[in-house]
Amino acid sequence: MLKVMKSSQLSFPEVSSLSPERLHLIISAFHHASEGIMVTSADGVILEVNRAFSKITGFSASEVVGQKSSVLKSDVLSADFYQDFWDQLLRDGNWSGEVWNKRKTGEIYPQRLSVNSIQDDSGNVVYFVGCLSDITQNKFVEQKLRQLAYCDSLTGLHNRVSLMDKLALHATCEYSKKLFAIAFIDLDGFKEINDTYGHDIGDYLLQDVAHRMKSFVRDDDILARFGGDEFVLLMSNLDDRESAEAIIKRLLVLINQEVCYQDITLMVSASIGLVFYGASKSIEPSTLLQQADVAMYRAKENGKNTYYVLN
Repeated sequence: MLKVMKSSQLSFPEVSSLSPERLHLIISAFHHASEGIMVTSADGVILEVNRAFSKITGFSASEVVGQKSSVLKSDVLSADFYQDFWDQLLRDGNWSGEVWNKRKTGEIYPQRLSVNSIQDDSGNVVYFVGCLSDITQNKFVEQKLRQLAYCDSLTGLHNRVSLMDKLALHATCEYSKKLFAIAFIDLDGFKEINDTYGHDIGDYLLQDVAHRMKSFVRDDDILARFGGDEFVLLMSNLDDRESAEAIIKRLLVLINQEVCYQDITLMVSASIGLVFYGASKSIEPSTLLQQADVAMYRAKENGKNTYYVLN
């Protein structure tokens, strides 16, 4: 007798003991299941698939039966992943998780997969049964939710939540052993423009300034909208302070440029507070931001359109 290796240890009945009605029911359920089902031999050769399998993967039964299940494999996952997969499957008799597999077209997609082994009375694995589903839409929704949680909806930059997460990584000193800096950027004159021309024009100006800054900063740096007309730039892996100050000087020039909206000419400047942090220190992210904020107000006191280094 064959048995499915699950905690319940449910018996898998001999086909010969089934009535024609029950056999027809089982076959019908197999082919009409919404999940893709694939049955393989102990050495991974595909023996049977259902209709949902073909719909998900693009492979018909005639194209995969007799092939190794690796025909679905993509190059996304590492050899270590598959080693862990087989170790657990052979040890526990089942495995469940997310994988990246390949359709007939070559498209790589996320898949939810669960695999169970079927053993004979002697404990030898004779079949594997895999149930799979396409979770592309789930991943799309997750990405959208993540974007809403960590992305500023107006400018497309990181938001405050995302910034604090990134800053926490740096502050632990595990992310980088080099110097990094925080620049707190406040736009001079933005409130007057927003009050005079309205929020639509104010939003347009914020988007334009954000785009200019984003196009200039290094790919590895984090630029976030902290709130209102305040931005924070996190610069990592700096060789020295001078390289960070050179970036800030260039940002001041970029921000202090005219923006035309219909027949209206707009222009703001920036006051920037700059603090540095080295791997030899240990400090809370909120404290770093407070220091950068203090430095920014010192820049405003010094006449605006400039930067101030606190330490």
